[in-house]
Amino acid sequence: MSLACQKHKDIGYSYELWTTRLLAEHIRKQCLELGFDSLAKLSRGTVSKILSENKIKPHKIQYYLERRDPDFDQKMIQVLHVYKEVQVISERGEDSLSDYISFDEKPGIKAIENTAPDLPPSPGKYTTV
Repeated sequence: MSLACQKHKDIGYSYELWTTRLLAEHIRKQCLELGFDSLAKLSRGTVSKILSENKIKPHKIQYYLERRDPDFDQKMIQVLHVYKEVQVISERGEDSLSDYISFDEKPGIKAIENTAPDLPPSPGKYTTV
């Protein structure tokens, strides 16, 4: 259970979340040198049962979004108007001299850093990341 509540990066993995398969593999690799010979054949099903019994779900993420931009509503309206304008022109089949270029400011949506600390799963308090 304690392993499932640790961050992957602290252990040296690049994964975002623990899965039962990754947990079982990691435990099988480490168990002999730590003196837990009985865990050498640990299956992901057993890991799943242990996590379920303790109500820990490290493979699930709960998060919330908040509007940080006070002008969000106005900007959203502007973008939606452009989309609607392009749709109307396209449906009319008009040849227009206008070109539209659309791009995403966040391609790939890769966060550079967290804005809040992670709350690792812990029995009875936080069941998910």
